[in-house]
Amino acid sequence: MLDEADARIHATTRKLLEQNLALQLHLADIAHDLKTPLTAVQLALEEAAKRVKDEASKEHLASSLDDCVYLAAMIDNLRVGVELRDGSPEGLSQGRAELGGIVEQVVRRLGLLGRFKQVELNMARPGHEVWCACRPLVLERVVDNLVYNAVSHGRPGDHVAVLLASAGDSFELTVLDDGPGMKPEELAELGRRWFRGEGADLRAPRGSGLGIGIVHEVCRRAGWELSFEPNAPEGLKVTVRGALLVTGVQALV
Repeated sequence: MLDEADARIHATTRKLLEQNLALQLHLADIAHDLKTPLTAVQLALEEAAKRVKDEASKEHLASSLDDCVYLAAMIDNLRVGVELRDGSPEGLSQGRAELGGIVEQVVRRLGLLGRFKQVELNMARPGHEVWCACRPLVLERVVDNLVYNAVSHGRPGDHVAVLLASAGDSFELTVLDDGPGMKPEELAELGRRWFRGEGADLRAPRGSGLGIGIVHEVCRRAGWELSFEPNAPEGLKVTVRGALLVTGVQALV
């Protein structure tokens, strides 16, 4: 009797794992299919933006471009979020990524959005490569979520700086902005699944907090230090500190 019950439990567990894997693969396929037309729409908007002169049209194009960037980020966040939620080690447990190249790619991608929103976006990185133990897609979500949040909540005339440094056996990634910032009590809540700071609905009405939740979870699994601080006199400072990749060491994420 016990053997039969044990066999049924194992069979049910195996079936659930197989269904979960199939769901993840299906989600990955959907994400890939959605990103292709979104990229085409974004490129078309960028080309149109170069030709328009009147401010009303520029504002509409900026809003549409923001929509495209947001949807693309949401698709990747959902994909990574499912893997993190279900604790699937196969897709996240191994990998290496060059952080400097990812930072440069993210800043370049979000730079146009920043210009449309009149938020200046700059970066600084070492002249050498900065490798860490993490899957490239997962690391990109960390950087992209932090930079996108700073740009999307910025006001015309605000600035965002992305600074990457390495010393000894560790790296430090800092995202600074002089935007509206957050209250001290709100900083402690950042990363809670559905948390959005006061006024976020007005500055950037979309979003559920999933992006920052992913940043927290990735940093936790990788053993990286994540901190949120006020950027005096106004704004937010987010810092990620972690170990540089040692040759042959597998990722923890």
